[in-house]
Amino acid sequence: MSAPASVSVPSANGKHRAANARKAALIHHAREQMAVHGVQNASLNDIIRLAGGSKATVVKYFGNKAGLFAAAMALTAQEVMAELTLDTGAEDRLEPALQSLLRGLLAFYLRPDSLTVYRGVIASADAAEGLGDSFYREAHLLVVDEVAAFLSKWVGRGIRADINLQDCAGRLTHMIRSDLYERRLLGLVPPPDEAAIARQAATTAALFLNGVAEGSAPA
Repeated sequence: MSAPASVSVPSANGKHRAANARKAALIHHAREQMAVHGVQNASLNDIIRLAGGSKATVVKYFGNKAGLFAAAMALTAQEVMAELTLDTGAEDRLEPALQSLLRGLLAFYLRPDSLTVYRGVIASADAAEGLGDSFYREAHLLVVDEVAAFLSKWVGRGIRADINLQDCAGRLTHMIRSDLYERRLLGLVPPPDEAAIARQAATTAALFLNGVAEGSAPA
């Protein structure tokens, strides 16, 4: 009697790699579709067609369409903040380091794909269930966390120890988006050049440090 034929069973590692590949493909094509068409017009069916899988795959890994889009936005934010943190790591003075961080952050906010996503999230806030919440938690708060981590490295080296870093980081991300970014978001001005971005970053850094720098009066 011949031995039964062996059956190849995928290993746990193989299944894990395949799952990660499916998730990565969905996120990749979601980012592309959002950049081209905006959040409100990005087609989940097109994303699935390009990435493979099904709507059940999206539900399994992300919960829903909003969860997939939030994961895509979070990945973009992670990449940008990792690059900005790396770029500012060599600075040995607080104000130039903060200016560098804010220049990069504002340039990211002003990118065409970032503006498209932000406009789409605002336009779809009432119609797309969970999208606004997902964007806020997965993308915006990720940026705030990274800015807070940056500020924490300067406590006692230019920044007072008695401030709430998370709160200050949140306020700082709003400060850098005032004026120039708001006008660009609304289509009131053309894309600003690097000099305009640098001026906005320098002004914001000086104003922020006036309130949190060592030697400044507590609020």
